[in-house]
Amino acid sequence: SLSAATPIISGTTATEGAFPFLVSLSNNGKHFCGGSLLNANTVLTAAHCSVFQSVTNARVRAGSLSHANHRGTRDWTSGGVEVGISSILVNRNYGLSSKNNDVALWYLDTPIQAGADIAYATLPAAGSDPEAGTTVTVA
Repeated sequence: SLSAATPIISGTTATEGAFPFLVSLSNNGKHFCGGSLLNANTVLTAAHCSVFQSVTNARVRAGSLSHANHRGTRDWTSGGVEVGISSILVNRNYGLSSKNNDVALWYLDTPIQAGADIAYATLPAAGSDPEAGTTVTVA
């Protein structure tokens, strides 16, 4: 049985454009969380990534695999599109200690247009759930 604390097994590094809807969230140039680009103006992410963020220092980068880790040891200033945040909306029922309702929306101060390496997240078609035991990709 796997738990939420179980690491990803046999993971591989993503290739450019493999997950065009994923974005990097950063504060003062340091990546700290990811999110999904829902449309040109909105990112879906976790509330625990959002509760103590200031729109002044927070940024979103789309269309790039380059980012800095928590210690800032890799350059994050290249590739894709980087924009600022106009507002952050955290689910009002989010529990900081329980992590229940761990969802937030980030509204961008400049739209991010879809392109070669940038796309908007979509939901799968109704009834297309994978069969039990199917290998899936987690990103």
